[in-house]
Amino acid sequence: MHLFLVTTALAAILVSTEPAELAPLEVSGRDLDPGAAEATVELDRDEIETIRPTHPAELFTRLPGTWITRGSGQEHLSAVRSPLLTGAGGCGALLILEDGIPIRPPGFCNVNNLFEVNLLQADGLRVLRGPGGLGHASGGLHGVIDVRSRSPRFNPLKRLSLEAGGEDYRRLALSTTADLGSGVIGIDANAVDSGSFREDEGYEHQFVNLSHMSPTAWGQIETRLNLARLDQDTAGFILGEDSFRDPVLRRQNLNPEAYRRATAARFLTRASWSSGAAESRLTGFARRSRMTFLQHFLPGKPLERNGQVSFGVQFDQNRIGILGAATELDWGLDIEWFRGDLSQE
Repeated sequence: MHLFLVTTALAAILVSTEPAELAPLEVSGRDLDPGAAEATVELDRDEIETIRPTHPAELFTRLPGTWITRGSGQEHLSAVRSPLLTGAGGCGALLILEDGIPIRPPGFCNVNNLFEVNLLQADGLRVLRGPGGLGHASGGLHGVIDVRSRSPRFNPLKRLSLEAGGEDYRRLALSTTADLGSGVIGIDANAVDSGSFREDEGYEHQFVNLSHMSPTAWGQIETRLNLARLDQDTAGFILGEDSFRDPVLRRQNLNPEAYRRATAARFLTRASWSSGAAESRLTGFARRSRMTFLQHFLPGKPLERNGQVSFGVQFDQNRIGILGAATELDWGLDIEWFRGDLSQE
């Protein structure tokens, strides 16, 4: 019986002459943390498309060890195996990456940072539950969030969708891909106009992601431009014990004057190549953000304006077998310059 099984297996190998088709392999940048696989959780593209989130909380509630408290409009507070930290206390708590690049300079965060990232049309979402690794420098004391953009080369899409719901909710989304011969261009865009069950509350939210990927004789060049805009009329808190149970009180907005206006732009270009047992990536990036909002939750209701402009270069390399077949070396270099401003009146 054993001889028969072995012979059959060998025959199957000899007869099968069709080449095996391997799944495409995409190198998107620095790994979230190669030494902490057990501490990472993720959502893939299919799960995100099934959920079709209208707020980051709808995604992160599916990831163990993470929690996002939903606020007015697109506002939120985030936690990854940690307390919910607000204000400046939240700046070093979580590091938010987009395609391996932080969306803000170190120490210049916004606790509502996720409304600057196109989660609806993301290709994937990974969370490191715990302190960031060596490659994350000074960020990510409690966790790291990495959002991967869609690859027009490995995930070409042509899709148009329109959604409508209660409280004057409308969303238009577009994804398309074009092959230019010398490279592939992708566009992901969506726009939301939403009201609310509360008085004088609502928001307009837009995203545009442009990408270009071009294979070369030595590797690949990838360029991305991601834009975001939020125009929000914010609602203040209602007061009193069990006030949320009152059908009249829970619709009130005690701060109809509150608002938030924000824009963000991020650009990167990345070259990836292999040489022998080494894989290398060189990325240049630029970022700009502006935000004006009324801090209705503070005494005096100050009007805050903040913004930043930043540039940087990131290089990382993975080399196998540097001291033997079973060894591996990961190393990299980050250089960054930024100018930020913040004022309150």
